[in-house]
Amino acid sequence: LAGLYEQLGDKHQAEIYYGRALKVWGNDLKADLNAAATFSSLARLKTSQGKHAEALPLLMKALEFRQMSLGPQHEDTIETLEDLAELELEYQGNAAGALNFLHSALSAREALGQADGQLLRCVVLQADCYQYMGNYELSQNLY
Repeated sequence: LAGLYEQLGDKHQAEIYYGRALKVWGNDLKADLNAAATFSSLARLKTSQGKHAEALPLLMKALEFRQMSLGPQHEDTIETLEDLAELELEYQGNAAGALNFLHSALSAREALGQADGQLLRCVVLQADCYQYMGNYELSQNLY
């Protein structure tokens, strides 16, 4: 229902129903992938509303569940790391924190033998971090 409200553009109702879903599951969520998807969706919604500080812990919870259920080298886990890095850099201004997430994502992608397009978002985000930190030479090399 939350996803439907989100598609209809009613972010307020979507937020309510995402929150209700998480309350229904309660504290016994453990490593449930549906809960991880809900945390991730709610974080995306909060980000779109400009509530970046509220989105960060939601994405962290999604990452925790995905790491437990899927492992550190699953695409969903890696994408969550990249989402966290983007949130840290673009909305929190924390390039060092973003780089920590990106190093984990890049290591996982390399361990999977991924190359080119699959690494693109991670490498570009790293370049953005170094540019933000004033390391233009390293940034340029990554770009």
